Amino acid sequence: LAMSSRNRYLSEIDRQIAPEIYRTLTQCQQQLLHPIEPKSALSDALVRLSESGFKTDYFSMVNWDTMTPTEVIDENSFLVVATRLGTTRLIDNLKILR
Repeated sequence: LAMSSRNRYLSEIDRQIAPEIYRTLTQCQQQLLHPIEPKSALSDALVRLSESGFKTDYFSMVNWDTMTPTEVIDENSFLVVATRLGTTRLIDNLKILR
């Protein structure tokens, strides 16, 4: 679970669920490094979060310099997510490493 002041708003049960965000980011990263369409990997990630109880605002692959969505994986590609667990909005990101 990321070190964030927002985490204090999570219930004990939500604190156990919250690490699923990072697991989903890393799983999506691994899918993107194999021959899978980015839209499919992102869709899988949204389903996984939803099934875990999250209400996701966005889960995207973006160019870090412009923060615009992209389907190109290069040195500026990041996965970004904003999602709610209970009443707490959680955000995270992960650089896509080749």
